[in-house]
Amino acid sequence: MSKKFKFKIKSDMDVIPKSKEETRIVRVCVTAPGISDDFERGSINLGLVIDRSGSMNGEKIRNVVKAAKLIVDQLNSNDTVSIISYNEVVHPHFEAIPCTEANKDLIASILYEIQAGGMTNLSGGWLRGCESIAKADNGHINHAFLMTDGLANVGITDLEELGQHSSELAKRGIRTSTFGVGLQFNEFLLTEIANRGQGVYRYIKSPEHILDAFANDFDDLMNITAKNTVLEIVVPDGLEMSIPGGWEMEEDGNLHKVLLGNFAANEKRCIFLELGIPTESSVNELKFALSWEDINGDEHSIEKEVEFLKVSAAKYKEARKNAAVIKQYSKIKVGSISTHALKYYRDGDEKGAKDYIRTSLEQSRGRLSNEGISGLQDFTHRMDAKPSRGDVKQMQDTSYRTMRSMPLDKRSKLQKCQHGVPKIKTCAICDPEKFKRENG
Repeated sequence: MSKKFKFKIKSDMDVIPKSKEETRIVRVCVTAPGISDDFERGSINLGLVIDRSGSMNGEKIRNVVKAAKLIVDQLNSNDTVSIISYNEVVHPHFEAIPCTEANKDLIASILYEIQAGGMTNLSGGWLRGCESIAKADNGHINHAFLMTDGLANVGITDLEELGQHSSELAKRGIRTSTFGVGLQFNEFLLTEIANRGQGVYRYIKSPEHILDAFANDFDDLMNITAKNTVLEIVVPDGLEMSIPGGWEMEEDGNLHKVLLGNFAANEKRCIFLELGIPTESSVNELKFALSWEDINGDEHSIEKEVEFLKVSAAKYKEARKNAAVIKQYSKIKVGSISTHALKYYRDGDEKGAKDYIRTSLEQSRGRLSNEGISGLQDFTHRMDAKPSRGDVKQMQDTSYRTMRSMPLDKRSKLQKCQHGVPKIKTCAICDPEKFKRENG
Protein backbone atom coordinates (compact mmCIF):
# COMPACT_ATOMS: atom_id res chain seq x y z
CA MET A 1 0.00 0.00 0.00
CA SER A 2 1.21 3.49 -0.84
CA LYS A 3 2.27 5.28 2.35
CA LYS A 4 1.76 8.90 1.37
CA PHE A 5 -0.93 11.32 0.35
CA LYS A 6 -0.68 13.28 -2.86
CA PHE A 7 -0.37 16.78 -1.43
CA LYS A 8 -0.57 19.70 -3.87
CA ILE A 9 -0.76 23.44 -3.17
CA LYS A 10 -1.44 26.13 -5.74
CA SER A 11 -2.27 29.83 -5.40
CA ASP A 12 -4.41 31.90 -7.73
CA MET A 13 -1.31 34.12 -8.15
CA ASP A 14 2.29 33.79 -7.04
CA VAL A 15 2.69 37.54 -6.52
CA ILE A 16 1.42 40.20 -4.12
CA PRO A 17 1.64 43.99 -4.53
CA LYS A 18 4.08 45.89 -2.35
CA SER A 19 1.71 48.67 -1.35
CA LYS A 20 -1.86 47.42 -1.63
CA GLU A 21 -4.22 45.22 0.34
CA GLU A 22 -4.96 42.03 -1.52
CA THR A 23 -6.67 38.68 -1.17
CA ARG A 24 -4.95 35.51 -2.33
CA ILE A 25 -6.77 32.24 -2.93
CA VAL A 26 -4.77 29.11 -2.12
CA ARG A 27 -5.96 25.65 -3.18
CA VAL A 28 -4.80 22.68 -1.12
CA CYS A 29 -5.67 19.29 -2.65
CA VAL A 30 -5.00 16.02 -0.85
CA THR A 31 -5.54 12.52 -2.26
CA ALA A 32 -5.42 9.55 0.09
CA PRO A 33 -3.11 6.56 -0.37
CA GLY A 34 -4.46 3.77 -2.55
CA ILE A 35 -4.62 0.07 -1.80
CA SER A 36 -2.80 -2.94 -3.17
CA ASP A 37 -3.83 -6.59 -3.59
CA ASP A 38 -2.55 -7.47 -0.10
CA PHE A 39 -4.50 -4.67 1.60
CA GLU A 40 -5.92 -5.69 4.99
CA ARG A 41 -8.67 -3.34 6.06
CA GLY A 42 -8.89 -1.94 9.58
CA SER A 43 -11.36 -3.44 12.04
CA ILE A 44 -14.63 -1.51 12.26
CA ASN A 45 -16.57 -0.51 15.37
CA LEU A 46 -19.88 0.64 13.88
CA GLY A 47 -23.01 2.12 15.43
CA LEU A 48 -26.23 1.97 13.40
CA VAL A 49 -28.68 4.50 14.85
CA ILE A 50 -32.15 4.01 13.34
CA ASP A 51 -35.13 6.36 13.53
CA ARG A 52 -38.26 4.33 14.29
CA SER A 53 -40.66 7.26 14.75
CA GLY A 54 -44.15 7.10 13.26
CA SER A 55 -43.23 8.74 9.95
CA MET A 56 -40.78 5.87 9.26
CA ASN A 57 -43.62 3.36 8.97
CA GLY A 58 -43.82 1.26 5.82
CA GLU A 59 -41.23 1.27 3.04
CA LYS A 60 -38.74 3.46 4.93
CA ILE A 61 -38.31 1.23 7.97
CA ARG A 62 -38.30 -1.90 5.78
CA ASN A 63 -35.47 -0.55 3.61
CA VAL A 64 -33.47 0.71 6.59
CA VAL A 65 -33.69 -2.72 8.22
CA LYS A 66 -32.65 -4.32 4.94
CA ALA A 67 -29.68 -1.92 4.65
CA ALA A 68 -28.64 -2.54 8.26
CA LYS A 69 -28.72 -6.31 7.70
CA LEU A 70 -26.62 -5.98 4.52
CA ILE A 71 -24.01 -3.97 6.39
CA VAL A 72 -23.88 -6.40 9.31
CA ASP A 73 -23.46 -9.26 6.83
CA GLN A 74 -20.28 -7.59 5.49
CA LEU A 75 -18.66 -7.45 8.94
CA ASN A 76 -16.60 -10.24 10.50
CA SER A 77 -15.61 -11.44 13.95
CA ASN A 78 -12.89 -8.75 14.20
CA ASP A 79 -15.57 -6.06 13.89
CA THR A 80 -18.13 -4.88 16.42
CA VAL A 81 -21.57 -3.37 15.88
CA SER A 82 -24.15 -1.52 17.95
CA ILE A 83 -27.80 -1.33 16.89
CA ILE A 84 -29.78 1.52 18.45
CA SER A 85 -33.33 2.48 17.44
CA TYR A 86 -35.25 5.47 18.73
CA ASN A 87 -38.56 7.25 18.73
CA GLU A 88 -39.26 9.25 21.91
CA VAL A 89 -37.69 6.25 23.69
CA VAL A 90 -34.16 5.02 22.95
CA HIS A 91 -33.78 1.26 22.57
CA PRO A 92 -30.24 -0.20 22.55
CA HIS A 93 -30.80 -3.58 20.86
CA PHE A 94 -27.09 -4.50 20.78
CA GLU A 95 -24.07 -2.65 22.12
CA ALA A 96 -20.59 -3.28 20.73
CA ILE A 97 -21.01 -7.00 20.07
CA PRO A 98 -18.57 -8.97 17.85
CA CYS A 99 -19.95 -9.83 14.43
CA THR A 100 -19.67 -13.59 14.65
CA GLU A 101 -21.96 -15.67 12.45
CA ALA A 102 -24.09 -16.60 15.47
CA ASN A 103 -24.45 -12.95 16.47
CA LYS A 104 -25.34 -11.97 12.90
CA ASP A 105 -28.30 -14.38 12.98
CA LEU A 106 -29.43 -12.90 16.29
CA ILE A 107 -29.07 -9.34 15.01
CA ALA A 108 -31.10 -10.16 11.89
CA SER A 109 -33.94 -11.61 13.95
CA ILE A 110 -34.10 -8.48 16.15
CA LEU A 111 -33.85 -6.06 13.23
CA TYR A 112 -36.95 -7.49 11.61
CA GLU A 113 -38.89 -6.89 14.84
CA ILE A 114 -38.35 -3.10 14.82
CA GLN A 115 -41.66 -1.28 14.46
CA ALA A 116 -42.24 2.42 13.69
CA GLY A 117 -44.32 4.74 15.89
CA GLY A 118 -44.02 7.79 18.15
CA MET A 119 -41.91 10.97 18.11
CA THR A 120 -38.22 11.67 17.35
CA ASN A 121 -35.57 11.75 20.10
CA LEU A 122 -32.70 12.07 17.63
CA SER A 123 -30.17 13.29 20.17
CA GLY A 124 -30.93 10.49 22.62
CA GLY A 125 -30.60 7.76 20.02
CA TRP A 126 -27.45 9.17 18.45
CA LEU A 127 -25.62 9.88 21.72
CA ARG A 128 -26.52 6.41 23.04
CA GLY A 129 -25.14 4.93 19.83
CA CYS A 130 -21.86 6.82 20.29
CA GLU A 131 -21.76 5.72 23.93
CA SER A 132 -22.12 2.12 22.75
CA ILE A 133 -19.28 2.59 20.24
CA ALA A 134 -17.06 3.93 23.03
CA LYS A 135 -17.47 0.68 24.96
CA ALA A 136 -15.42 -1.13 22.31
CA ASP A 137 -13.00 1.64 21.38
CA ASN A 138 -9.73 -0.24 20.97
CA GLY A 139 -8.13 1.45 18.02
CA HIS A 140 -10.82 0.35 15.55
CA ILE A 141 -12.38 2.61 12.95
CA ASN A 142 -15.17 4.04 15.12
CA HIS A 143 -18.14 5.40 13.20
CA ALA A 144 -21.83 6.10 13.75
CA PHE A 145 -24.44 6.06 10.98
CA LEU A 146 -27.35 8.27 12.08
CA MET A 147 -30.54 7.97 10.00
CA THR A 148 -33.75 9.97 10.31
CA ASP A 149 -36.70 11.14 8.26
CA GLY A 150 -38.12 13.72 10.67
CA LEU A 151 -37.47 16.73 12.86
CA ALA A 152 -35.77 16.26 16.20
CA ASN A 153 -38.64 17.14 18.56
CA VAL A 154 -37.65 15.35 21.81
CA GLY A 155 -34.39 15.71 23.76
CA ILE A 156 -31.68 18.09 22.51
CA THR A 157 -32.92 19.87 19.38
CA ASP A 158 -30.56 22.86 19.14
CA LEU A 159 -28.31 22.73 16.07
CA GLU A 160 -25.30 24.38 17.72
CA GLU A 161 -25.45 22.15 20.79
CA LEU A 162 -25.70 18.98 18.71
CA GLY A 163 -22.84 20.20 16.53
CA GLN A 164 -20.67 20.74 19.61
CA HIS A 165 -21.39 17.20 20.81
CA SER A 166 -20.44 15.87 17.38
CA SER A 167 -17.16 17.81 17.42
CA GLU A 168 -16.20 16.52 20.85
CA LEU A 169 -17.02 12.92 19.89
CA ALA A 170 -14.94 13.16 16.70
CA LYS A 171 -11.95 14.40 18.67
CA ARG A 172 -12.33 11.26 20.79
CA GLY A 173 -12.19 9.19 17.59
CA ILE A 174 -15.95 8.57 17.17
CA ARG A 175 -17.08 10.08 13.89
CA THR A 176 -20.63 10.46 12.59
CA SER A 177 -22.24 10.33 9.16
CA THR A 178 -25.87 11.37 8.76
CA PHE A 179 -28.61 10.20 6.41
CA GLY A 180 -31.80 12.20 5.87
CA VAL A 181 -34.75 10.52 4.10
CA GLY A 182 -37.66 12.32 2.49
CA LEU A 183 -38.84 15.90 3.06
CA GLN A 184 -39.44 16.41 6.78
CA PHE A 185 -35.96 16.29 8.36
CA ASN A 186 -33.74 19.33 9.01
CA GLU A 187 -30.94 19.09 6.45
CA PHE A 188 -28.91 21.83 8.13
CA LEU A 189 -28.94 20.03 11.48
CA LEU A 190 -27.76 16.79 9.86
CA THR A 191 -25.09 18.67 7.88
CA GLU A 192 -23.85 20.34 11.08
CA ILE A 193 -23.54 16.98 12.87
CA ALA A 194 -21.74 15.42 9.90
CA ASN A 195 -19.37 18.33 9.26
CA ARG A 196 -18.35 18.75 12.88
CA GLY A 197 -18.28 14.99 13.34
CA GLN A 198 -15.80 14.58 10.44
CA GLY A 199 -18.24 12.36 8.59
CA VAL A 200 -20.48 12.90 5.57
CA TYR A 201 -24.11 13.91 5.06
CA ARG A 202 -26.41 12.14 2.61
CA TYR A 203 -29.76 13.32 1.32
CA ILE A 204 -31.89 10.29 0.39
CA LYS A 205 -34.73 11.56 -1.75
CA SER A 206 -36.90 8.46 -1.57
CA PRO A 207 -36.89 5.13 0.34
CA GLU A 208 -35.72 3.02 -2.59
CA HIS A 209 -32.32 4.76 -2.42
CA ILE A 210 -31.69 3.95 1.27
CA LEU A 211 -29.85 0.70 0.56
CA ASP A 212 -27.42 2.25 -1.92
CA ALA A 213 -26.71 5.26 0.31
CA PHE A 214 -25.80 3.08 3.28
CA ALA A 215 -23.84 0.61 1.17
CA ASN A 216 -21.72 3.25 -0.55
CA ASP A 217 -20.69 4.91 2.69
CA PHE A 218 -20.01 1.58 4.31
CA ASP A 219 -17.84 0.68 1.32
CA ASP A 220 -15.74 3.77 2.12
CA LEU A 221 -15.30 2.57 5.73
CA MET A 222 -14.09 -0.79 4.47
CA ASN A 223 -11.42 0.89 2.35
CA ILE A 224 -9.98 3.49 4.72
CA THR A 225 -6.24 3.97 4.18
CA ALA A 226 -5.69 7.08 6.34
CA LYS A 227 -7.05 7.92 9.79
CA ASN A 228 -7.11 11.07 11.93
CA THR A 229 -5.94 13.29 9.09
CA VAL A 230 -5.08 16.90 9.97
CA LEU A 231 -4.03 19.80 7.74
CA GLU A 232 -1.98 22.35 9.72
CA ILE A 233 -1.47 25.91 8.49
CA VAL A 234 0.81 28.45 10.14
CA VAL A 235 -0.78 31.85 9.52
CA PRO A 236 1.69 34.72 10.10
CA ASP A 237 0.73 37.75 12.18
CA GLY A 238 -1.21 40.34 10.23
CA LEU A 239 -2.85 37.92 7.81
CA GLU A 240 -6.54 37.05 7.95
CA MET A 241 -7.59 33.60 6.80
CA SER A 242 -10.98 32.03 6.18
CA ILE A 243 -11.89 28.64 4.71
CA PRO A 244 -15.28 28.21 3.01
CA GLY A 245 -16.93 24.81 3.10
CA GLY A 246 -17.85 24.20 6.73
CA TRP A 247 -14.71 22.26 7.65
CA GLU A 248 -14.15 21.51 11.34
CA MET A 249 -11.22 23.57 12.61
CA GLU A 250 -9.11 24.30 15.67
CA GLU A 251 -7.02 27.41 16.31
CA ASP A 252 -4.06 27.81 18.65
CA GLY A 253 -2.43 31.18 18.13
CA ASN A 254 -0.99 31.24 14.61
CA LEU A 255 -1.55 27.50 14.13
CA HIS A 256 -4.80 26.58 12.37
CA LYS A 257 -5.82 22.93 12.07
CA VAL A 258 -8.36 21.60 9.57
CA LEU A 259 -9.65 18.28 10.94
CA LEU A 260 -10.22 16.06 7.92
CA GLY A 261 -10.87 12.74 9.71
CA ASN A 262 -10.58 9.46 7.82
CA PHE A 263 -10.00 8.96 4.09
CA ALA A 264 -11.00 6.06 1.87
CA ALA A 265 -8.48 4.83 -0.68
CA ASN A 266 -7.74 7.42 -3.40
CA GLU A 267 -10.32 9.85 -1.95
CA LYS A 268 -9.56 13.44 -2.94
CA ARG A 269 -10.55 16.63 -1.12
CA CYS A 270 -9.71 20.21 -2.02
CA ILE A 271 -9.67 22.97 0.60
CA PHE A 272 -9.51 26.64 -0.36
CA LEU A 273 -7.94 29.37 1.76
CA GLU A 274 -8.94 33.03 1.47
CA LEU A 275 -5.93 35.06 2.64
CA GLY A 276 -6.32 38.74 3.44
CA ILE A 277 -2.88 40.33 3.00
CA PRO A 278 -2.64 43.88 4.39
CA THR A 279 -0.73 46.82 2.91
CA GLU A 280 3.06 46.72 3.49
CA SER A 281 2.83 43.18 4.84
CA SER A 282 6.19 41.47 5.42
CA VAL A 283 4.66 38.05 4.74
CA ASN A 284 5.93 36.21 1.69
CA GLU A 285 5.24 32.55 2.51
CA LEU A 286 2.75 30.20 4.12
CA LYS A 287 3.68 26.88 5.73
CA PHE A 288 1.59 23.69 5.68
CA ALA A 289 1.83 20.26 7.25
CA LEU A 290 -0.36 17.22 6.56
CA SER A 291 -0.37 14.44 9.15
CA TRP A 292 -2.23 11.13 9.34
CA GLU A 293 -2.14 7.54 10.59
CA ASP A 294 -2.24 4.45 8.42
CA ILE A 295 -4.50 1.50 9.26
CA ASN A 296 -1.79 0.05 11.50
CA GLY A 297 -1.63 3.23 13.59
CA ASP A 298 1.76 4.35 12.24
CA GLU A 299 2.09 8.13 11.94
CA HIS A 300 3.09 9.99 8.76
CA SER A 301 3.47 13.62 7.73
CA ILE A 302 4.38 15.87 4.81
CA GLU A 303 5.45 19.52 5.00
CA LYS A 304 5.09 22.08 2.21
CA GLU A 305 5.05 25.84 1.76
CA VAL A 306 3.82 28.36 -0.76
CA GLU A 307 5.75 31.54 -1.49
CA PHE A 308 4.58 34.91 -2.82
CA LEU A 309 6.82 37.35 -4.68
CA LYS A 310 6.34 41.04 -3.87
CA VAL A 311 6.16 43.19 -6.98
CA SER A 312 5.44 46.78 -7.94
CA ALA A 313 1.93 47.92 -8.78
CA ALA A 314 2.80 47.93 -12.48
CA LYS A 315 4.16 44.36 -12.40
CA TYR A 316 1.19 43.22 -10.37
CA LYS A 317 -1.22 44.66 -12.91
CA GLU A 318 0.47 42.59 -15.63
CA ALA A 319 0.28 39.33 -13.67
CA ARG A 320 -2.44 36.82 -14.53
CA LYS A 321 -4.51 34.69 -12.22
CA ASN A 322 -4.57 30.90 -12.44
CA ALA A 323 -7.88 30.29 -14.19
CA ALA A 324 -8.20 26.67 -12.99
CA VAL A 325 -7.81 27.66 -9.32
CA ILE A 326 -10.31 30.52 -9.67
CA LYS A 327 -12.84 28.31 -11.46
CA GLN A 328 -12.75 25.60 -8.78
CA TYR A 329 -12.70 28.12 -5.93
CA SER A 330 -15.73 29.86 -7.40
CA LYS A 331 -17.73 26.63 -7.27
CA ILE A 332 -16.78 26.11 -3.62
CA LYS A 333 -17.54 29.73 -2.71
CA VAL A 334 -20.87 29.75 -4.51
CA GLY A 335 -21.78 26.52 -2.71
CA SER A 336 -20.92 28.10 0.63
CA ILE A 337 -22.90 31.28 -0.07
CA SER A 338 -25.86 29.28 -1.35
CA THR A 339 -25.93 27.08 1.75
CA HIS A 340 -26.05 30.10 4.08
CA ALA A 341 -28.78 31.71 1.98
CA LEU A 342 -30.84 28.52 2.09
CA LYS A 343 -30.71 28.57 5.89
CA TYR A 344 -32.39 31.99 5.84
CA TYR A 345 -34.96 30.76 3.35
CA ARG A 346 -35.76 27.61 5.32
CA ASP A 347 -36.38 29.77 8.40
CA GLY A 348 -38.91 31.82 6.42
CA ASP A 349 -36.65 34.83 5.82
CA GLU A 350 -36.77 35.13 2.04
CA LYS A 351 -35.56 38.74 2.12
CA GLY A 352 -32.63 37.79 4.35
CA ALA A 353 -31.65 35.06 1.88
CA LYS A 354 -31.61 37.45 -1.06
CA ASP A 355 -29.82 40.17 0.89
CA TYR A 356 -27.14 37.68 1.93
CA ILE A 357 -26.56 36.61 -1.67
CA ARG A 358 -26.43 40.22 -2.86
CA THR A 359 -23.95 41.27 -0.17
CA SER A 360 -21.79 38.18 -0.70
CA LEU A 361 -21.75 38.77 -4.45
CA GLU A 362 -20.56 42.35 -3.97
CA GLN A 363 -17.82 41.25 -1.58
CA SER A 364 -16.65 38.35 -3.74
CA ARG A 365 -17.09 39.74 -7.24
CA GLY A 366 -13.38 40.43 -7.82
CA ARG A 367 -12.45 36.88 -6.80
CA LEU A 368 -15.13 34.84 -8.59
CA SER A 369 -15.08 33.57 -12.14
CA ASN A 370 -17.76 34.72 -14.56
CA GLU A 371 -19.38 31.29 -14.17
CA GLY A 372 -19.44 31.77 -10.39
CA ILE A 373 -21.13 35.15 -10.67
CA SER A 374 -23.69 33.70 -13.09
CA GLY A 375 -24.24 30.81 -10.69
CA LEU A 376 -25.14 33.16 -7.84
CA GLN A 377 -27.41 35.19 -10.09
CA ASP A 378 -29.17 32.00 -11.21
CA PHE A 379 -29.51 30.97 -7.59
CA THR A 380 -31.26 34.26 -6.83
CA HIS A 381 -33.69 33.61 -9.69
CA ARG A 382 -34.45 30.18 -8.22
CA MET A 383 -35.23 31.91 -4.91
CA ASP A 384 -37.63 34.21 -6.77
CA ALA A 385 -39.47 31.10 -7.96
CA LYS A 386 -40.13 30.17 -4.30
CA PRO A 387 -38.60 26.66 -4.22
CA SER A 388 -40.47 23.87 -2.48
CA ARG A 389 -39.12 22.00 0.53
CA GLY A 390 -37.86 19.27 -1.79
CA ASP A 391 -36.17 21.85 -4.04
CA VAL A 392 -34.40 23.38 -1.02
CA LYS A 393 -33.11 19.97 0.04
CA GLN A 394 -31.86 19.22 -3.45
CA MET A 395 -30.20 22.65 -3.77
CA GLN A 396 -28.56 22.28 -0.37
CA ASP A 397 -27.36 18.77 -1.23
CA THR A 398 -25.77 19.98 -4.46
CA SER A 399 -24.05 22.86 -2.63
CA TYR A 400 -22.79 20.52 0.11
CA ARG A 401 -21.33 18.01 -2.32
CA THR A 402 -19.68 20.78 -4.33
CA MET A 403 -18.01 22.22 -1.21
CA ARG A 404 -16.75 18.76 -0.20
CA SER A 405 -15.39 17.76 -3.63
CA MET A 406 -17.91 14.90 -3.65
CA PRO A 407 -19.59 13.36 -6.71
CA LEU A 408 -23.03 14.84 -7.22
CA ASP A 409 -24.53 11.34 -7.40
CA LYS A 410 -23.08 8.27 -5.72
CA ARG A 411 -25.89 5.77 -5.91
CA SER A 412 -24.16 3.02 -7.88
CA LYS A 413 -25.13 -0.51 -6.96
CA LEU A 414 -22.68 -2.63 -4.99
CA GLN A 415 -20.28 -4.50 -7.27
CA LYS A 416 -20.22 -8.27 -6.83
CA CYS A 417 -17.73 -10.98 -7.66
CA GLN A 418 -18.56 -13.81 -10.06
CA HIS A 419 -20.05 -15.78 -7.17
CA GLY A 420 -22.54 -13.05 -6.28
CA VAL A 421 -20.73 -11.84 -3.14
CA PRO A 422 -20.47 -8.02 -2.76
CA LYS A 423 -16.85 -6.97 -3.22
CA ILE A 424 -16.84 -5.23 0.14
CA LYS A 425 -17.22 -8.73 1.62
CA THR A 426 -14.62 -11.51 1.29
CA CYS A 427 -15.78 -14.38 -0.91
CA ALA A 428 -15.00 -17.84 0.46
CA ILE A 429 -14.37 -19.12 -3.08
CA CYS A 430 -12.37 -16.18 -4.48
CA ASP A 431 -10.12 -15.84 -1.40
CA PRO A 432 -10.56 -18.83 0.96
CA GLU A 433 -7.51 -17.97 3.11
CA LYS A 434 -8.65 -14.42 3.80
CA PHE A 435 -12.22 -15.64 4.41
CA LYS A 436 -10.93 -18.14 6.95
CA ARG A 437 -8.84 -15.49 8.76
CA GLU A 438 -11.78 -13.09 8.97
CA ASN A 439 -14.37 -15.62 10.05
CA GLY A 440 -12.28 -17.75 12.38
